[in-house]
Amino acid sequence: SNAALARNTMSPDGVKISSNGFAAADWYPTAVPSTVLGALVDDAVYANVFFGTNLAKIPQAPFAGPWWYRNTFSVTAGQAAEGADLIFEGINYRANIWLNGDLMATTNTIFGAFRIFKLDAGGHIKPGRNTLAVEVFPPQPADFTVGFVDWNPAPPDRNMGLFRPVKLHFYKAISMDNVFVESVLSSNYEPPVAGTARCAVSAAQSGASERRMQLRTRGPIPPAVRAGTSPRDVHASAKLTIHLDLANHSKNPAQTTVTGTIGGATFARTFSLAPQETRSVEFTPENNPPLNLADAQLWWPWELGEPHLYDLKLAATVDGEVSDTAQTKFGIREVKDYISPRGYRGYIINGKKILIRGGGWADELFLRENETNLDAQIRYARAMNLNTIRLEGIWGESQRLYDMADKYGMLIMAGWSCQWEWTGQLGKSCDQFGGFKSQADMDLATNYLHDQVLWLRNHPSIFLWVLGSDKLPRPELERRYDALLRTLDPTRPTLKTCGDDASQVSGPSGVKMNGPYDYVPPDYWYLDQKNGGAFGFNTETGPGLQPPPLESLERMIPARDLWPMDSAWNFHCARGNFRRLDPWYLAALANRYGLPRNVEEFALESQAANYEAIRAMYEAFSVNLPRTTGIIQWMLNPSWPKLYWQLYDYYLVPGGAFFGAKKGASPFAVIYNYKDHGVYLVNQTGRNPGICRTVIAVYGLNSKEILQQTITGNCAACGSEKIFDLSNLFGAGTARCAVRAASSGAMSLPHSTPVYFLDLHSHAGALVADNFYWLSTRPDVLDEDKTTWYVTPEKSFADFTALNHLPAATVRARVSYSSTGAGATVTLDNPGDTLAFFIEMRIIGAKSHRSLTPVFWDDNYISLPPHTVKIFHARFPKGERPELNLNGWNVRFHLTAK
Repeated sequence: SNAALARNTMSPDGVKISSNGFAAADWYPTAVPSTVLGALVDDAVYANVFFGTNLAKIPQAPFAGPWWYRNTFSVTAGQAAEGADLIFEGINYRANIWLNGDLMATTNTIFGAFRIFKLDAGGHIKPGRNTLAVEVFPPQPADFTVGFVDWNPAPPDRNMGLFRPVKLHFYKAISMDNVFVESVLSSNYEPPVAGTARCAVSAAQSGASERRMQLRTRGPIPPAVRAGTSPRDVHASAKLTIHLDLANHSKNPAQTTVTGTIGGATFARTFSLAPQETRSVEFTPENNPPLNLADAQLWWPWELGEPHLYDLKLAATVDGEVSDTAQTKFGIREVKDYISPRGYRGYIINGKKILIRGGGWADELFLRENETNLDAQIRYARAMNLNTIRLEGIWGESQRLYDMADKYGMLIMAGWSCQWEWTGQLGKSCDQFGGFKSQADMDLATNYLHDQVLWLRNHPSIFLWVLGSDKLPRPELERRYDALLRTLDPTRPTLKTCGDDASQVSGPSGVKMNGPYDYVPPDYWYLDQKNGGAFGFNTETGPGLQPPPLESLERMIPARDLWPMDSAWNFHCARGNFRRLDPWYLAALANRYGLPRNVEEFALESQAANYEAIRAMYEAFSVNLPRTTGIIQWMLNPSWPKLYWQLYDYYLVPGGAFFGAKKGASPFAVIYNYKDHGVYLVNQTGRNPGICRTVIAVYGLNSKEILQQTITGNCAACGSEKIFDLSNLFGAGTARCAVRAASSGAMSLPHSTPVYFLDLHSHAGALVADNFYWLSTRPDVLDEDKTTWYVTPEKSFADFTALNHLPAATVRARVSYSSTGAGATVTLDNPGDTLAFFIEMRIIGAKSHRSLTPVFWDDNYISLPPHTVKIFHARFPKGERPELNLNGWNVRFHLTAK
């Protein structure tokens, strides 16, 4: 159904409304799926709702009662003579359903946002024009509905409506449903896991111009990960089992032959069904040789290999005539979880341990799904080097989110939201197991899981079902979940809670959810050993407030409110404890970078603060392998224009947090450790790049080189290795060094500077990793005794205020655009003696002066040491004539374009 109408009415009459003669000319046009408020916003009943505080001006009264959806559709005489199922994939929250004047179902049975309802429409559909009318009632307190917890304001309609598709499934005597492909890898290799390969610096750091790294392993490196090979080059033999439900809708016994094809392989089996019988059947590899794949192409997360997908097509015939067809995509992969010796839960994909690096997802505030926007967001997640998206709540107005994750090789944690676990969110009393208390509640929860698993289980990207968020399910409910999944989906592990509780049914969770959610400095992730620091699997965390770049601030906050900051800023924060601008963030910004004098200074400073805070979080979890198993940033994306918890903003403008994540989550990285002041090489790819040459350069605030060191050696295929120690230079409270410079062999003079710059480059033939840090001689000091569930405050702050006194650097910039108008190459040349700090590059439209998004830079927010040239590339949509806009901390630009 894609042309419905919605209208509030005071005198509902389903018989009339669902008749062809009903006059609906004055109803609001909409589409299905759509929430009621989403339809009204799209129809400009409420305009510019995300600007300033306009959202708060939308009245709630119109959404206190039911609204109607109505659509007319045509069918052929042949279709009208067939059986038909009318399927509702998502109704929020209750509904009465009418078809051609017939009451099909009422609110007594049609309720629950995550139920999927299938109604027998045979005999109710007629040739030609048909009319469907649905009276939808909004969720009430205590209903287990869709929601955003404290992430943003609640939409005034509470997302009431038909938020997922309405479909018709036509068939003859025999129908097929709930097709599922279960795959088992019957042979597999065991690549070395993160941390089993160890490198060591053979010579003490005594000033030699090059250090040679020696490779030690606990055993031989399997062929799959030797230099030049990787898991992506290895196939495996696999066994497939095809599950489906068959239904005989006739009053007579029937035989049906179900034929399936996967690629060029075909298999078939004949089944006998009694009158009106519905039963589950399967094709096993033992009885169907084509389901034994000797050379299966596996589905891999993108960093480990290609996310290969297969197509399954099925046809059920009776007496040689096709009665029903079905098709699905699927991937062949094996998922396992494990508990480390320290008690941390981790995950193995196709025999390969993987560090989960992800972010938390939320749909758009009105649940409006735009395919182009959705594709951009999934590609953004991959461009940031993330491999996982966590859904707190099973999101999506369709299966597109999961289809795209399948396509791009992104893992998905799918599960329930904490809003059902807290009294203030659910609207009824909750206990230590949340709000599912009564047998009726647990029946609904079990039905929710049943329907969502059947809907989504063919997606290889979903590697985990999360059955509780902040809390564990009630033991009885947990047992029901387990029994259900043993039948419906034995291919995935489950996580019973994202917190660190222990279940009396399944034991310890092996994960943690102990904050922070507000600002913490970069060293927190290395220093903290009790809460959110880099150990184990942190299922949701992050440094809190992440303001977007200036152009997005100007799109969401009226000019009169931009400076000084006022309540309009707070309105675009989160809610609850996060309903205002984070005092920890603002204090850190003022103390570390200096009190901003205007919104322009605030915007640039905040991008620097976002960059270093997010980068360090992901880097610490990489450096601490194998003690770490996963990290989920809270959050990945915004549901509306906001200031909290996002790696890119609502307008798809990537800022400092985006590029900090991109650098910090890189599978192959050279990293500075804020705790031990070491330089580390991290490789999570499973591929050995061979000899790796890392250049380490340190500059003072005066842009003079203090140290240059080159480290050369073999790099492990997996793991984290310390290759150099800078503690003599960056030790707490020190500002002096005396080391030999590899470039000249001369001893540097003792030097004092309030801020250091650390420039790192690793080459294995070509550049494989680089990184740039600004580091203060005054460390950030945590006040751990005052830690709360959402933040560890600071006793004192690092001091970067000297950056505001950097001499001006002049950078020559050249930009050339591709012939397609969708790409740019930017060359930045710093010919002078002054370091050019924190350069922001934007591709904007010549008319709109707004960023052309989505935009994919290979790097951004970069710094150029003296006498350095770097080349960058960007891809963006065709349309407006592109222009390059440049901004920098201490930089003047001479720009030429061609």
